[in-house]
Amino acid sequence: MRDPRGQLPPAAALGFAGLAMALYALRSWLDSWSGIGHVSVGTGWERTPWHAMQRAAWEVLRRTTGGGASK
Repeated sequence: MRDPRGQLPPAAALGFAGLAMALYALRSWLDSWSGIGHVSVGTGWERTPWHAMQRAAWEVLRRTTGGGASK
């Protein structure tokens, strides 16, 4: 007899597959200029898209953690 504890139910496996596809799509969009533009609104004075993304990420962390570390 096989041990069922090591197996995912079919619905869970499909849910994880759907989540992985959604995360891939989100990451692909965020890696595009359009995605960077949407995230970095308000940080247009940065030298490069990478710097704008870093600034936007710090802002989100600061707002969600109630202050936290600031750059």
